[in-house]
Amino acid sequence: MKIAFITGSSRSGTSILGELVASHPGVNYVFEEHVWKKLELEQKVSQEKQKKLRNWMLCYRKGDKMIVEKNPRHIVKIPLLKSIFPEAKIIHIVRDGRDVACSLKSGLCGKTWAHVKPPRWKEIEQNYEGVVRCAWAWRETMEIAIKDLAKVNHLQVKYEELVRDPEKIIRKIVKYLGLPMHLDVVNFCKNIQNQTLGSYNAKHQSRWSVGEHGTRIGRWKNDMTEEEKKEVELILRPILNHFGYK
Repeated sequence: MKIAFITGSSRSGTSILGELVASHPGVNYVFEEHVWKKLELEQKVSQEKQKKLRNWMLCYRKGDKMIVEKNPRHIVKIPLLKSIFPEAKIIHIVRDGRDVACSLKSGLCGKTWAHVKPPRWKEIEQNYEGVVRCAWAWRETMEIAIKDLAKVNHLQVKYEELVRDPEKIIRKIVKYLGLPMHLDVVNFCKNIQNQTLGSYNAKHQSRWSVGEHGTRIGRWKNDMTEEEKKEVELILRPILNHFGYK
């Protein structure tokens, strides 16, 4: 089966990247298949259930098109994903954790924890609030991702590079997927911008919008108080260093 998965922490650009890849006529795009949510907190999945999951995804096969699902929940389940789909290609998009923390607030600081749940999510929810809670969530998620992705072949791209030069990044991705470049993909690149005012937003993402930041890259500089910046920096610096964020 020709299949690939786009994943990354919630609010890291998986949706806009998914739509960019989906613009390729050789791709059959799947948006966050709901069956995966039921497995979010399960540590092990039976062989029978794994077989059912594989057959479920097979239902999306259309001719010779490549199935591409984007789903942030996969980021803490990479070993399971590869055990079910050993042939799958993995694309990981990473974003500056400080910006992610700001963007996560609407999904993690309301009545319910709506985004990816790392193993300690209940403890984090109980002990931290606001952007600090979100920073811990990103750190815990990325610690798992770093460990698991190191064991599998995958393509990693940065959200900031995608925003600054989407055509350059999509050419890397299309080549990785073994697809020819297509004009439809080049044209979609025009939708991806750093400025937020009047710009295109990926589908289903407007409900997570927080604050009135004017740009997507470096929004944390305006969205956080000085005290929050210091605390978040202490929490995230090891992971930021790993991904090359100064």
